[in-house]
Amino acid sequence: LLWKRYLESTKSKWDLAKVIVPAVLFFVLLILLYSVFDFFAAGALEPFLVPLAFWIFVQRIVVQIMYEKSSRLQESMRMMGLSDFAYWTSYFISDGVILGFVMSFLCTLFTVGGLFNGANFGTILGLLFVYCLSAVPFAFFICSFFDTPQTSGQATLGALFGLFVIYIVVFTVDTATIPYQSAQIICCFVPPIALQIGAGSFLKSYDGIDISTICGIMVADIFIYSILAWYFSQVWPSKVGVPKPWYFPLQYSYWCKCTLKSQLQEIQPLPGSVEDGTAQGTPIPTETVNETLLGSPAVVAHNLRKSYNSHVVINDLSFSMYENQIFALLGHNGAGKTTVISMLTGLINPDATYGDNGASVYGHDILNDMEGVRQSMGVCPQHDVLFENLSAREHILFFAQLKGATYESAEAETNHLMSLFHLENRQHNLGSELSGGQRRKLSVAIAVCGGSKFVVLDEPTAGMDPLARRELWDLLASLRKGRTMLLTTHYMDEADILGDRV
Repeated sequence: LLWKRYLESTKSKWDLAKVIVPAVLFFVLLILLYSVFDFFAAGALEPFLVPLAFWIFVQRIVVQIMYEKSSRLQESMRMMGLSDFAYWTSYFISDGVILGFVMSFLCTLFTVGGLFNGANFGTILGLLFVYCLSAVPFAFFICSFFDTPQTSGQATLGALFGLFVIYIVVFTVDTATIPYQSAQIICCFVPPIALQIGAGSFLKSYDGIDISTICGIMVADIFIYSILAWYFSQVWPSKVGVPKPWYFPLQYSYWCKCTLKSQLQEIQPLPGSVEDGTAQGTPIPTETVNETLLGSPAVVAHNLRKSYNSHVVINDLSFSMYENQIFALLGHNGAGKTTVISMLTGLINPDATYGDNGASVYGHDILNDMEGVRQSMGVCPQHDVLFENLSAREHILFFAQLKGATYESAEAETNHLMSLFHLENRQHNLGSELSGGQRRKLSVAIAVCGGSKFVVLDEPTAGMDPLARRELWDLLASLRKGRTMLLTTHYMDEADILGDRV
């Protein structure tokens, strides 16, 4: 993840400019004010100017995370096995390192210029760096309440301005009218206000809490907002993802998923189900296959149901899937194929299930152990979900390592898949530079890389010309060995040629 973040940031000059330019402009502004106001040397303006320079950092983090969230890149990585801890930690480290370099540069200029009432380099750096570390999880927390980068960016700036006004109103009034130090301690649990209080502590007339207390509270803010961001991301996962109940941290099953696999029982087809050859009591012509030839089912769905308001999309669907086979879901647009995939991959929750299990993937229950399901899953969604600033080659390298492959094995597999999908000549092109057919090929390659055992392909040939479709059919047929593949399509010939079971 850190490698991906590094590649994306180095390829986006505007992204780097948003980090460096505010720091430079801020220093120039301070120098100009220093030459205009005589009382500047006493540290009177820093509490008002310092927070303004760091607004862009918080807003940048929020917008970047919300872009991945709204474009479903975040959920796509989760479906490929990414843990929430690894995702948030990568942002915390990468943004913390970037901000650390910027802070060191600024603090050097501040010390040389005699700003902050002549405070030493270490004190200024400690205050600013601790603030930056607390601002990152604070930005994560803000992201929990929005779905689009535009809305979140505007709301973040509005919230920061509101906190700026609160500081002015509360801490510029007569200190005799409020419990000054108690109010400071409470406000320090909001990182932007804590920075203003810390910057104001360099004033000669300052008589509030000391700088060490301020920094200590901001260190506590790191853990507080990290926990809050984690909690709200689980119970409020936006438009995609299955929300957990508000009490999920108290559930034994959340912390001890290792016991779930042993509790799962193999689901047998029920009378009246599609798997049994009947649906709602009506016989359906089916071809029976000896179970000894098929082996144990790798994926089992049992009475899956999904409705929106009064409209039932999936009504008591049951089926079994076996390894080394392609299971084809054939149906017209709007038949519910993508809804079935969304339930199996954890994007949405089934309405109701029969018994204890709605579906299991290699022994992992989709309701209680989606993290276990996703450890062996590879997904090609209906609409391409690619990083605009990563090349085709870097996509496969990233997702293969995300699934647990070493760099050496990921490199070898990337070379193989680039050749297999005829993408060698485009392997260094960014995701945004690929044609529609090439993006579909890349999405399929991502789904099968990294040793994925359960591969979900949602209309993988959509938008392809007939020749490219035929080529992809041959590739999928050759890749099914050792995998359980679920394919959705509205082409009857595609289901007939590829599907071992339809």
